[in-house]
Amino acid sequence: MSLTEAEKNKDLGGFFAVHPKYDCPHLTDENFNRDISFYSEVTIKSPCADCSNVGENWVCLKCGQVKCSRYVQEHMLMHAIETSHGISLSFSDLSFWCYKCDSYISSPELKEILKAFQTKKFYSHSGAIQENVKEEEEEEEEDEEAKKEEAKEEKKQEESKEEKQQEETKNEVEKLEKGLEELKIAEVTKDFNRKTLEEFAEKLRAGVFKKIAIMAGAGISVNAGIPDFRSPGGFYSKVEKLGLPYPEAVFHIQYFREQPELFYSLSGDLIPENLKPTPTHYFLKLLEDKNQLMMCYTQNIDGLEKDAGLSPLKLLQAHGHFDSAHCIGCKKEYDINDLKTHIKESTVAYCDKCGKPAKPDVVFFGEPLPARFQSCAFMMEEADLLIVIGTSLVVFPFASLAEMVSKNVPRVVINKNLGDSEVWKGLKFKDPNDKRDVAFVGDCDEIIRELVNLCGWQEEFEALMKTN
Repeated sequence: MSLTEAEKNKDLGGFFAVHPKYDCPHLTDENFNRDISFYSEVTIKSPCADCSNVGENWVCLKCGQVKCSRYVQEHMLMHAIETSHGISLSFSDLSFWCYKCDSYISSPELKEILKAFQTKKFYSHSGAIQENVKEEEEEEEEDEEAKKEEAKEEKKQEESKEEKQQEETKNEVEKLEKGLEELKIAEVTKDFNRKTLEEFAEKLRAGVFKKIAIMAGAGISVNAGIPDFRSPGGFYSKVEKLGLPYPEAVFHIQYFREQPELFYSLSGDLIPENLKPTPTHYFLKLLEDKNQLMMCYTQNIDGLEKDAGLSPLKLLQAHGHFDSAHCIGCKKEYDINDLKTHIKESTVAYCDKCGKPAKPDVVFFGEPLPARFQSCAFMMEEADLLIVIGTSLVVFPFASLAEMVSKNVPRVVINKNLGDSEVWKGLKFKDPNDKRDVAFVGDCDEIIRELVNLCGWQEEFEALMKTN
């Protein structure tokens, strides 16, 4: 689509973040500057050069000009038409837009620019978190050391010579046992040579991975009664009959502002009652109990990970949740139970203070992800295994997490089917020479149960499910 056509269609908006264009032909030197230092003076708070707006701005990736979005005074659109500079980046959600394609775009060529602006937007926040954690850890270590010294002194006074000898003998035995265990683990490498579920189970059982990152999607909640979104017969296929420009419009913030009744009339299926976690949810908790889980990043808003017992410290709900709600106008908190009643009755919940519609604290398309998402995203670099389960990796920027792990870290996919996004294209499931990527296609719960059995974890897994 040309820039002229984009101008004609500007009122339609560009709400295609869930399905970005992966083959944009305009990623050339004529359209964007690859030099990261070129953007050194640009900040997330930089105002629009034309109207000084600091709300919804974009930066032109060709000249570095900061302009406001089409929902303010559309200065970036005008800039693109006047200059033919096609590629820009949103400060709100760090998405990329090509005005010549009239579409959101994604490409490995944009990866370094994305990282640079992620750092600009979130580094200070994540740095502060890390600094606080570091200070707390240092204080805890000091207290622990003091306690240890007191304990040692008491022990010296109370222990007899015979008890000391017994303690020394016990320590030697433990060292030998630990050494043997380390030798066993060393024999099991991180490489996937056979790419079988048995091989994966062998690695988990041996404790090869200590910092597992999970990326979870709607596929893990289907068996709990939550409707799948993109599969045939899923939620989006049902709303296609309504004549919307695209099914995801139901969850776009701009459509919600203008037609909130659309969301309230169609979302009843999203909050079914009496839901129970699936075996896959309990598997996440099992990994936490075994001290092998670093973090679970989930797209799901159902909260079933927490219902399975997963600690909030190990869970990042990237797309928000249904635990609370707020007015989109004055931001006043709205009673979530009352809002759910409105959804069930297909009536809009309005704020009693300003009259604007209330919305659950779910991230809609067009809204930025929570700040904690980006601060935790940097943890991906520490992961020693990535498991992608129940997601087709088409929603950005969530899908970009899969590309943030170190280049030698194994990536395991468990899903009903394989996708065709740019992220999927970077996974080498079928390459006989690749020892990093492996995929298990089928029902998530069935694969997880088989994996647990192969690991020899059946008893504790069943006990965990009964306890919760």
